[in-house]
Amino acid sequence: MQRIQEETQFQQIGGRVQSTLQSSQNQFLESYRSLLGEALNEIYTEGDCDLIPRSDSIAASGFTYNVTFEVTAKLNELLTDLSAAEQ
Repeated sequence: MQRIQEETQFQQIGGRVQSTLQSSQNQFLESYRSLLGEALNEIYTEGDCDLIPRSDSIAASGFTYNVTFEVTAKLNELLTDLSAAEQ
């Protein structure tokens, strides 16, 4: 009986941890959504690509160009500019 109670408590704690993690991820995405959009737009206009699809939206492709590095660098640049402007 005690083992069942412990397992139930463990599952409840796991659920709370998962919920907290999901909430943190959502807050992060909402905070940086506009900056991410700006970074993607700048990469699109500066680059040679006609389309930047979400990688999880593609079932199969022979196309191997990955803009993750460029978008990350641009996002870091925008965040640095934003931090400097706030100070």
